[in-house]
Amino acid sequence: MKNFDYVRVKDLDEAINLLIKYGKNAQILAGGTDVVVKLKERSIAPEILVDIKQIQGLSGIEYLDLHGMTIGALTTIREIETSSIVRENLPVLAYAAHLLGSVQVRHRATIGGNLCNALPSADTGPCLIAMGAKANVLGPGGKRKILVEEIFAASGINTLTPEEVLTGIEIPPWPRHSGGAYIKHAIKNAVDVAIVNVGVFVVTDPYKKIFEQVRIALGAVGPRPIRPERAEKYLEGKPIEEGVIAKGAELASLDARPRTTVEYKTEMVRVLTARALNEALENVKKA
Repeated sequence: MKNFDYVRVKDLDEAINLLIKYGKNAQILAGGTDVVVKLKERSIAPEILVDIKQIQGLSGIEYLDLHGMTIGALTTIREIETSSIVRENLPVLAYAAHLLGSVQVRHRATIGGNLCNALPSADTGPCLIAMGAKANVLGPGGKRKILVEEIFAASGINTLTPEEVLTGIEIPPWPRHSGGAYIKHAIKNAVDVAIVNVGVFVVTDPYKKIFEQVRIALGAVGPRPIRPERAEKYLEGKPIEEGVIAKGAELASLDARPRTTVEYKTEMVRVLTARALNEALENVKKA
């Protein structure tokens, strides 16, 4: 392991100043579950490690009916998994958090780190993308807000500049008659990395019995999570019927871009998308 400097910063200004100074040679440290492994494997060799864990105001979960949920970037996956606020208002997110690694990992890993690590198999990615979540980013130029799906550039590469810090996530409130689902397919159990994972969010018209809005996010079948827009557009306005769901799932599978076991993963996208759509419908809020 290459020698590096270590600085535990007290606030965002200090962090950003160091990131400006060192640029690509700096590495942010939050939970450390990914960074420490990369250091040991020598896949990264920073000149300085900028520890942001002590910065106040970057953790916590809040929910307001009109504005939705906000989650600080340093909030651990375990906190999201066990939060009564999340379980009551966005149970699908608590479930996705539950499927990320082991309990020990979830106690250390942060939501910000999981997203900035930008792996297409990340458990939080498809779930948050399907819900239309946005990320708050702070850098030398001030604050900016982007969709969570825009964080992912390629496998293991995010779109933030070296001087920027992800500070939090915003998830819009769910309208009436909406529901979500997250399904992860792994080799043995939830501790394993996803082979395919699917997040779904639907808004329905209970009177016309149609899909009003559909958002689907596919993970681990491309260099970044994929929004199968053909499937989404097909489903919106269509009746909630088995054949329609099957067709939407088939269209979703056509947008999968796996690099390995192509036929298997493509078929799993079809199967899991249909299953996730049905689960989301079962989870639709009645009021």
